[in-house]
Amino acid sequence: MPPCRIALNDRICEFPCKLRPGDICHVPLTCPEEPRGWVWDGNREAPTLTPSIACHGYKDREGTLRQECGLHMHIRDGQVVPC
Repeated sequence: MPPCRIALNDRICEFPCKLRPGDICHVPLTCPEEPRGWVWDGNREAPTLTPSIACHGYKDREGTLRQECGLHMHIRDGQVVPC
């Protein structure tokens, strides 16, 4: 998987978790159904999202909600960049 990718009909951005190798994190993108999502610059090859992302929890492979990792990051030019 590339560092970041746009998926689910342009509704989410997926990126590799920095603390849990093999897990994939994602955030919703702004659209009529999710007006409070992150804003995507439209670049599929190297997406940039705003604002920054703070991890407040994640679902493991079984779908169980787990504790937050505490990371605060940016998605810039397709890369996960720590704040």
